[in-house]
Amino acid sequence: MTAEELKAWTKERWPEARENKGQFYIEDKLRLVIDTRFPGRIDVLTDENLRKALLDKYESISTSQVFGIDGVCLLLTGQIEEEEVKSLIIQSFGVV
Repeated sequence: MTAEELKAWTKERWPEARENKGQFYIEDKLRLVIDTRFPGRIDVLTDENLRKALLDKYESISTSQVFGIDGVCLLLTGQIEEEEVKSLIIQSFGVV
């Protein structure tokens, strides 16, 4: 899945999300950043337990530069399956 495909999927799934240059907001809270300067890198808001589990499981995930310890940065290198990336975004849009 490319960054552009991920943007299109996100817009289709959450038409109410406000998008500005790859930054997706739900109820005025930033949830997802699809970096346009570095295609293939996304930052996702997540909870602490999931963040720790993902950091332990994948080399291509690090602490988010956008959200800090409240999120993860992942590289769309193929290490993480497309459905897991989508699941992570779905979970992020549910974080209060």
